[in-house]
Amino acid sequence: SNLLMFRVNPLLNGYDPDKTRQTYRDMRDALLAVPGVRSATYAQPAMLSGSRSSTGLYLPDQPMQQVHVVAVSPEFFETMQMPFLAGTTFSTTDTPKSPKTLIINETAARKIFPDGAIGKRGGSSAETKTEAEIIGVVGDAKYSSLREPAPPTIYRSFLQYPPRPMTVLVRTAVDPNTRIEAIRDAVGKVDANLPLANFATQTEQIDRRMAQERLFATAYTW
Repeated sequence: SNLLMFRVNPLLNGYDPDKTRQTYRDMRDALLAVPGVRSATYAQPAMLSGSRSSTGLYLPDQPMQQVHVVAVSPEFFETMQMPFLAGTTFSTTDTPKSPKTLIINETAARKIFPDGAIGKRGGSSAETKTEAEIIGVVGDAKYSSLREPAPPTIYRSFLQYPPRPMTVLVRTAVDPNTRIEAIRDAVGKVDANLPLANFATQTEQIDRRMAQERLFATAYTW
């Protein structure tokens, strides 16, 4: 409820990595100043958007594990109201040069680290299997499907990797559809040339995912 999402891609403007990161910071500050906005964050892919991203998680003393992955900003879990079961979130001062960290969901913790996940290490290749430290465990959330259980999922700080297109997630205290124009105006004051696309509420996004099933169900009853 009360969650608005839209796509943004500063890279289309030819910005270098530093300019792109600063644009993301400035845009979030501007969004938080919009009346009725409670929090704002970034993710790629967004949950329940139909997009999936997976990778191999390589570990020092276990076989490689296949996991789903989401790149997020530090405020993601607060905005999405996902509770921490252990540990903490990413740092707002993360950079590509800071020590790599990971947050995993409850399913990944239970499956891969039954003796505890905090402080364990992993990486995206056999050569980097001790590169990142697990600093947090969060409750499970639906990833791509409403019907399937949450898959083992890792979250990465998008501040520690090269900039990329992101989905902006804005939680409001009012009907999010009433804030769209104010949000457009706020982003425009940061960068009038920044392309925004695919505005939708989380509820609308879920409805779209279910539309085909509804169509089949309706056709079946005729």
